[in-house]
Amino acid sequence: AEGGAWRSPEEMYEYAVGQVKGGNPKKGRETLGAFVSRYPDHKLVPNALYWKGESYYAEKDYENAILSFQDLVDRYPAADKPPDAVYKQGLSFLALRDTKNAKILLELVVSKYPKSGAAELARKKLAEIR
Repeated sequence: AEGGAWRSPEEMYEYAVGQVKGGNPKKGRETLGAFVSRYPDHKLVPNALYWKGESYYAEKDYENAILSFQDLVDRYPAADKPPDAVYKQGLSFLALRDTKNAKILLELVVSKYPKSGAAELARKKLAEIR
């Protein structure tokens, strides 16, 4: 389904995420961007923004990952992806050797989204870096 001959928005989204996971983050990110602009009101838009952040993270472009994840948190605070996004921001700061900001974000995941899977991961990571 190259060049936009998608049967459904979902198919386009799945393809994009598959690219990010499968080792072509740039291609995945381009498709995610196209998905968001073509279907701005689709329920998968918050997830698409999350995977955009993951695509930068996969490329070790941690600054852009942090900004992308923040875009999701700012625009869709009530979606189910923000806890994961804030957690990945923490990991991004760790990768940049900025332990101070990493801790702040990981602690934020725990305090703001205590029941999330991301909070569990954040607790483990905090125990490692203390």
